[in-house]
Amino acid sequence: MERRTHVLFTDWRYAWRGRRVTPRRDGENAEMGTDIYEPQLFVLAIGILLLSAADATFTLILLASGHAWEANPLMRALIQHDVQIFVNLKMALTAGGLLFMVACADMRLLRLMRVRNIMLGLLFVYSGLVAYEVTNIIRLLG
Repeated sequence: MERRTHVLFTDWRYAWRGRRVTPRRDGENAEMGTDIYEPQLFVLAIGILLLSAADATFTLILLASGHAWEANPLMRALIQHDVQIFVNLKMALTAGGLLFMVACADMRLLRLMRVRNIMLGLLFVYSGLVAYEVTNIIRLLG
């Protein structure tokens, strides 16, 4: 089979096993991009997405109780306008950003750190934020 006759997404086999696991030529590195990503990136992205959903939920609970306010002016305006739009936009922005970060996981941001390390930092920041919100909700109930 001539490999040049099959363009991306035209051969069903690529849907299951992808195309590039390692760089194609000598001298290329992982920053050039691959089609198959490590399972750890998937777990990291799902963790961030779940923590983002928990943050939205706990933020709405704390706002309803009157013991908190939204620090982000855009999200504050969305909450005041329509809560469903707030949740949908927050999750869509988070998911879109995560898709981009997974695709660029091995690239360096400003030549300082890999995007996967930024994702790990984001996971820790969201974990701290959710822990803070849970602590505040427990304080409200107690």
